[in-house]
Amino acid sequence: MLPTLLYAAETWATTNIMNNKIRTARLAMEWKMTGTTWKDKTTNKRVKEQTKLPDALLLLKSAKWKWAGHVVRASDNWANIVTGWTPAGKRKWGRPKTRWVDDIRSLNNNWMSSAQDKKKWSDQREAFIQQWTNDG
Repeated sequence: MLPTLLYAAETWATTNIMNNKIRTARLAMEWKMTGTTWKDKTTNKRVKEQTKLPDALLLLKSAKWKWAGHVVRASDNWANIVTGWTPAGKRKWGRPKTRWVDDIRSLNNNWMSSAQDKKKWSDQREAFIQQWTNDG
């Protein structure tokens, strides 16, 4: 179920709306898997305990962190150029759209140089994922 839900998720620019949709889809799939309905007066917490599946959002963030490190350490330079590219011209006024790299920068502004050290990058993954541990 989770591989299908999160296919290529490491390349997504995630927003709060998308995070909520992922959580909702996961819960809907778990309700179907267990065969429970709202008439059974079961809580989401109870359904999660029955399925014992990991949180989809945490898996998404973990995959994204690993992918970012992989892209930076890649031997070909085009991945670094594309990742750090800023388009020419002005952005539209109003709230800027969320970019792929915004999640990574939320924890580490100097992430491209940090990702060169694979051990250090792997150690920082837990801190990155910790931001999304609440089931809000």
